[in-house]
Amino acid sequence: MLRLIDYYGASFIILILGLAEIVAFSYIYGAERICDDVEFMLGFRPSLYWRLCWKFITPCLLYTSDAADDLLC
Repeated sequence: MLRLIDYYGASFIILILGLAEIVAFSYIYGAERICDDVEFMLGFRPSLYWRLCWKFITPCLLYTSDAADDLLC
């Protein structure tokens, strides 16, 4: 029983928490502020690739993997 809950329950929670974290990271705090912080710490701004990943690609991939998981189960 514990293995069943671990497999089906924990993976969904981790996926939802990851999606919430990336949304909070990129939309609430802001991708431009993140770029400013990286520039302050490292001396250069992240490229367009990283900004697209933070705002669009990663949330879409997490959402579609959640939707695909719902379809398969």
